[in-house]
Amino acid sequence: MKSLLYRRVLFGLAGAALFSFSACQKVEHEKSTSQPAASSSQAVAAPAPSASQKDDGAGMDPNTVVARVNGIEITAGDLQKEVGGFIIKLKTDMANKEYAYKKQALDRMIDNKLLEAEAKKEGKSVEELLAEKVEAGIQEPSEEDLKRLFAQSRRRLRPGTTFEDVKEDLAKMYKARQTASAKEDYVKSLRKAAKVETMLPFPDLPAVDVSADDDPRKGSPDAPVTIIEFSDFQCPYCKKNVPVLKQLEEEYGDKISIVFRDFPLPFHDKAQKAAEAAECAHEQGKFWEYHDRLFSAQNKLAVDDLKAAAADLGLDTDKFNKCLDSGKYADEVKKDQEDGQKVGVTGTPAAFINGKLVNGARPIDNFKAIIDAELAKKGM
Repeated sequence: MKSLLYRRVLFGLAGAALFSFSACQKVEHEKSTSQPAASSSQAVAAPAPSASQKDDGAGMDPNTVVARVNGIEITAGDLQKEVGGFIIKLKTDMANKEYAYKKQALDRMIDNKLLEAEAKKEGKSVEELLAEKVEAGIQEPSEEDLKRLFAQSRRRLRPGTTFEDVKEDLAKMYKARQTASAKEDYVKSLRKAAKVETMLPFPDLPAVDVSADDDPRKGSPDAPVTIIEFSDFQCPYCKKNVPVLKQLEEEYGDKISIVFRDFPLPFHDKAQKAAEAAECAHEQGKFWEYHDRLFSAQNKLAVDDLKAAAADLGLDTDKFNKCLDSGKYADEVKKDQEDGQKVGVTGTPAAFINGKLVNGARPIDNFKAIIDAELAKKGM
């Protein structure tokens, strides 16, 4: 039992985040009684593509007949309309996974080269170098450290397992975590002092025609790069995208334009009215201020809170309250959702950079790689 627990935790540390992405999706609701989840499970029905998609996703002429039913033809174009958005998402996810594999392997190779070079410089083996620079600084865990780790590991243990039963393995796990963290810090210091250049290209993702509609926009519609984000004010992962998009604004300036479209998920009970409230704020020219306010206080999205936020931002409260209570923008929010479904949105956040999907709350480097490639195509 001890060795099994040790292996489980070590495997978890080694591979927990290779392909996972953070997104609000149906699985989060289904597992909310146990723990938060990040998954690619669908939150809505299988999407249909935009009518403007012009091929079947497999290089076939859209007019090619793929089936006949009592003489009635089904073409490749018909099939594309049925599954096109989902196929775009599937291809995007697979391209990102392939890139993640390559990036992780490349980083590991770079780290090994740096360690080998440093060890050679000091006349040691890599093992001797790590023993001196990393392992020597690892302290033995205290009783409190082990008890805290025991509490964190309870769900992996068989019922009835006591602290004393696994104390020895807990100490090994604690030191393994500390060693891994210290090694990561040490390698980062080597990278900082070295000249490391990486030229691994980000995959050329498939693109889909995404409508910006007349939704709130930052930047010019004529900007060379447009980011259209489908989001949910109650989604914690959408909140993580807010500072990412702000940083992109600062770095790229008038080269990018950002459009916000609503995609409130059915299991977020306050997301629909929050989306409608933001539209009411947009009506008074304060969408982005209201947007920031809602994401900064996701625990305050009840209708009374939405109205209080409008008052705090200096909106005409009578006009705002009537707008919100009447459901004036419910159909506008629904249209955003339908447009999102057509291009493969199944969870939030989902951002399209010139039609190329960034699915979930991803690192800013994912956004920048696509933006830079799009700007390079335009000679910028």
